[in-house]
Amino acid sequence: MPLIVICGYPCSGKTQKAKLLEEYFHQEIALKGLSLKVHRFDDDALGFNKESYQNQHDEKKLRGAILAAAERHLTKDDVVILDSNNYIKGLRYQLYCISKAIPTPHCVIHVGTPKDLTIGWNANREYRYTDQTLLELLNRFEEPIGANRWDAPLFTSIYDDVPALPFEDIWEAVINKKPPKPNLSTVVNPVSSTNYLYELDRVTNQLSSEILSALQEGAGESGLIRLPSVASVPLNLRGRHLTIVELKRLRRMFMQINKTHHMNSISLDRIPELFVEYLNTSFNS
Repeated sequence: MPLIVICGYPCSGKTQKAKLLEEYFHQEIALKGLSLKVHRFDDDALGFNKESYQNQHDEKKLRGAILAAAERHLTKDDVVILDSNNYIKGLRYQLYCISKAIPTPHCVIHVGTPKDLTIGWNANREYRYTDQTLLELLNRFEEPIGANRWDAPLFTSIYDDVPALPFEDIWEAVINKKPPKPNLSTVVNPVSSTNYLYELDRVTNQLSSEILSALQEGAGESGLIRLPSVASVPLNLRGRHLTIVELKRLRRMFMQINKTHHMNSISLDRIPELFVEYLNTSFNS
């Protein structure tokens, strides 16, 4: 069942709207006699708090917990509402990949609130973000764009909208909409899950070796690396120094997303392109 990703500035009213959406879904499920469960996860439910945003290590652990919650609970009988800042485009892309791999419908809800209003709301809270942390999060927010497949369908709700959300439209988009079907026309050589995972491991390992070789030869000084296996999509390092440890970690994450849901409906020929796209969005985050 669907994945609903809520994003917006800190202290923008996201949790209030997420709770109303959760309540609406419970009512509709009971009214229609459906056997669905609704799970809403906010930072507190995942074991994190506002202090987790004060250093990169804890924030990365939070993003990992968000991805893990989606992977664990997304099933044909479960609706998952992720009520967090979700302000990084790369994270939303990874969540989109998880939903597409199952496959299940997915949508993004953007709660739009002016910065000065969120600053005022934060200041009046007993348990709040530090001023520096809040300003950093506000400045780093990457607004969702409905034209991006990982942000679509996109529902934008202003902080003072009445009703709070387009509940019926969201229900229609994620419950009544059929799950996306694999595009079988792109499957050049259908393979078993075992062979698919073997090829997935082999191809990503080969690409990792190509990337490391290119770095050793001085490629990437301009920020772009063009790999022999992926002519269509250059690797964009965005001015960062990519280490072997980081590359291995990202490869493991990409492998885990694919292993969990057996994306063997995708042509093996597309794996290099998807892996490079995954790296690019990860670097951007």
